Amino acid sequence: MTRQKRITFVELFFYPEVASTGQYFTDLAVHFAQQGCEVEVYTNRAEYLRENQKLPKREVYRGVTIHRLPAFGFSKDKKKGRIVEAMAFTALAFCALFFRRRHGFLFIGTNPPFLPIIGYFLKVLRRWPYVVLLYDLHPQMSARLGWMSEDSFFYKLWVRLNARTYRSADALVPIGRCMQRFMKETYFSKPKGKQKSDLPPMEIIHNWEDGERIKPLPREENPFVGEHAFGDRFVVLYSGSIGLHHELECIIEAAEKLRDQREILFVFIGEGARKDKLQEMVRSKGLQNCLFLPYQPLDNLRYSLTSGDLYVITQERGLEGLIVSCKIYSALASGTEVLGLVHPDTEVAAIIRESDAGVVLDHSDVDGIVRAIRISADNREQNARKGAAGRLYFKEHFEKKISMKAYEDLLGRVFWSEK
Repeated sequence: MTRQKRITFVELFFYPEVASTGQYFTDLAVHFAQQGCEVEVYTNRAEYLRENQKLPKREVYRGVTIHRLPAFGFSKDKKKGRIVEAMAFTALAFCALFFRRRHGFLFIGTNPPFLPIIGYFLKVLRRWPYVVLLYDLHPQMSARLGWMSEDSFFYKLWVRLNARTYRSADALVPIGRCMQRFMKETYFSKPKGKQKSDLPPMEIIHNWEDGERIKPLPREENPFVGEHAFGDRFVVLYSGSIGLHHELECIIEAAEKLRDQREILFVFIGEGARKDKLQEMVRSKGLQNCLFLPYQPLDNLRYSLTSGDLYVITQERGLEGLIVSCKIYSALASGTEVLGLVHPDTEVAAIIRESDAGVVLDHSDVDGIVRAIRISADNREQNARKGAAGRLYFKEHFEKKISMKAYEDLLGRVFWSEK
């Protein structure tokens, strides 16, 4: 390298956090550190502090310098707690960055959802360039989940600040075609005061999975299957956040209709605001074919994510273009057939269709869900064929190295090219 390349990542979740955004930001930061960049990360300590696992304020992990900001420990399963934690981290991150020496450019996530706005103010006040990686698009997502009104003053202010933030960015990275389309229609259809050529590059870079870590594993070689006594049963698997925008009640209803088919087991792995409700549904219906497990350690994911026969991906209605479920990448990598309970216009639905890795249905079509599960369970050859098709599509499009190269190319053009 002719000159030292520096990046400052800013994101609520980072190593050793198990949330998907934390894993993705960790992968990115470590990758660029391994490429010889000076990498710093500003994150917080909330999740692990709640479990009494004290994390240092400053730590070097695989060449990445991590700065952990204070956290208040509010429950992320309660809306008020999420809001307070989000606002506190955003304010603390802004203050920490404002009073320090500029370190390369800022690479900012959308968790918490107000976070990108600090990039705009740091650029105005400190001339600090920034990139925004778009995972969840708020306030539109907040409004569609019923958390706020589109007519409220705060909603309108947030949209105006977002417009300034996104138009002033040095680059934007949406993680899907539907998200890119939404961004263009919402924030760039009528750019004020800027020519089209002056607008920031907006390049789609998909999330990824490590195909060497997550790959098809025969059931007899999978210790997770034995540990939880799956046996020869057909496993309908959901793994990940059981949060507010993951509609899984329809799977419990399907499990009720299939309660007499003991060869079919429904497994839910993860935590979140909706988990208690789902467990109560199972108890009230007296179902014996549902198993709930906690989040698995990172080292165990190679086994838990490959333990199913049908991988469920779900997304709340109305969030098309505002979010892309990262579960699709793990599902395809695992070589498992996919049951996508998503709107047909979502990125996940498009990927399932293009890869021929499974079927897309609406959440309300419980009979259709039951039928799809039965067909898959009764036709193991077709089930395996669709899983293999998904794995092939994954290797061609979503391997980790493909996304890392795309980030190298984008950041190289924007910040490191010789001008």
